[in-house]
Amino acid sequence: MRNPFVRALACSAGLLAIQGCSSGGDGGGDEPPPPATGISGVVTYERVPFETSGMGLDYSGTIEAPARGVVVELLDSALAVLATTSTDADGRYEFDAPANTDVRVRVRARLLHNSTGASDPGWDVEIRNNTNNDATYVLDGGLQNTGSTGQVRDLLAESGWPGFGGSSYAGTRAAAPFAIADSIYEALQFVVANGDPELVFEPLDVYWSTDNRPVDGDSDYSDGEIGGTAYHTGGSTGSPTGIYVLGDDGVDTDEYDQHVVIHEFMHYLEHTGLRRLVQIN
Repeated sequence: MRNPFVRALACSAGLLAIQGCSSGGDGGGDEPPPPATGISGVVTYERVPFETSGMGLDYSGTIEAPARGVVVELLDSALAVLATTSTDADGRYEFDAPANTDVRVRVRARLLHNSTGASDPGWDVEIRNNTNNDATYVLDGGLQNTGSTGQVRDLLAESGWPGFGGSSYAGTRAAAPFAIADSIYEALQFVVANGDPELVFEPLDVYWSTDNRPVDGDSDYSDGEIGGTAYHTGGSTGSPTGIYVLGDDGVDTDEYDQHVVIHEFMHYLEHTGLRRLVQIN
């Protein structure tokens, strides 16, 4: 079912790796590559719903949700990329992998789809940390040997909230970037299904940090002083163009607020769509 917030906001906006190497033989040509063994799994993240009162987040109601459309990489022990794919609508991924090789699975908080032609627009949306030199967010699995049979490697991005009785985050908030990406994935799917089939999505960076907080007056985006969750253009703020999302625990956090994230995504569509019209005309 389509997210109702996507529909409401869209209507209000008027927008319906490194290649493997073959080893040398004994003068008889290259040896065949090692046999492949499949690696598959499901990528999920912890999504925290709102309290029924509408005030704050209900951590007791946290669920595991599929991380849809995110980039997944297969890395060797030296972190060279052996293969790349994306999760499907259920968060599933699959690789062919070399047998008896130490590899790990890395998931990026990035939505990437290459267009295959008309009516199939591509997109590239990446979640970044504006307080850490715009670094990208990743979730790494453990380094394990592929052996000689198929393997299942599931990955979960946890919220970082402690168990019952906790009152603040106690671990890495790994789920937050994937929650933001998934809200935008929902919006993308809605626009593709209901919008102009010739639409082209320009690359989009979304900036989230645990230090992102509201401030008055002059702002230092590299220090997390973003003012509020909003879409900004580089010319108006002096910071890179993109969506900036609040994340300061105890002050204001928006990573799980689908209304807010999708609202700002619609501003991105308005801005980039207008720019294309200007270029065409």
